[in-house]
Amino acid sequence: MSKYNSTNIIELYGVNILEKIRRHEKISRKVGRFRAHLYFSLHCKHSNLTPKSLKIKCGATSNDPKCREIIKKAEKALLNNRITEIIAKKVALNRQKTKINNELTSIVEDDLYDEIIQKNNKREEKELQIASKRQIKKFNNLKYGKNPNPKHYRKIYCKLLSPPSNKPPCKILLKQISPRGLI
Repeated sequence: MSKYNSTNIIELYGVNILEKIRRHEKISRKVGRFRAHLYFSLHCKHSNLTPKSLKIKCGATSNDPKCREIIKKAEKALLNNRITEIIAKKVALNRQKTKINNELTSIVEDDLYDEIIQKNNKREEKELQIASKRQIKKFNNLKYGKNPNPKHYRKIYCKLLSPPSNKPPCKILLKQISPRGLI
């Protein structure tokens, strides 16, 4: 258990230092989220997928192969632009974090500073894990559709080869279909 809490920090260092500590915490969480965004965007780029937010919707001309090729290039350019923006934002957040670190180092005691850094690093990693779970789910939805399993289930109708009787003429079987065929 920490011997430092918000009231102790306010008494020892003032409200401004507490605000800087909280700002450091918020920045740490944002860095974790932006790391997950970057991983997702890079994974989409390497897998030749376009996130739904970057898909370009076009009119009737989208049936033309040349038009589809132009749209695909534009979507790739948008994805590259998003990756650049995420990296720039992450760098800016890391600069802010370093600036606050330098200010806190000169003001607070070493044990409090170490505790702040340690807690905020844990918060950053936790935020990265939470955001990564969402990003993985988004990526699987992009790649495989709503079913995150690459093997999709479809209804296959099979006619019975026996002569007609009182039974229905078809029997519905649920079979597993993979991209390579019927399993």
